[in-house]
Amino acid sequence: MKDKHIIEVLNNIVDYLPKYQEYIQQLKDQGYTMIGYCRKSKQTYEDSNNRQRLLQQQAEKLKERFLVNKVFVSVCCKSSHPIASRDLKNSSNVINELASVDGDMQGNTIH
Repeated sequence: MKDKHIIEVLNNIVDYLPKYQEYIQQLKDQGYTMIGYCRKSKQTYEDSNNRQRLLQQQAEKLKERFLVNKVFVSVCCKSSHPIASRDLKNSSNVINELASVDGDMQGNTIH
């Protein structure tokens, strides 16, 4: 019984992403737009190149695995910060270097 349960759980884990992607594609076919968000917390020891690389990886995963149409990022904020107050400081120098990103949380778009 225990082995059967373990196998069932493993099958559910393996099947989850394709089922999720199928559901998201159905929503997109109905005209919905999928929006993703990623952020990096403030780290005193992290350089901007590393921050940029990690945000780029997150944005790519959102588009590839979760099929989002638009990705918005916060370059440096705590998760406890209200969304409306994120990216008040100009972070366009990092954001403009990111591919697959559409803007920040203040509505600033990438040019």
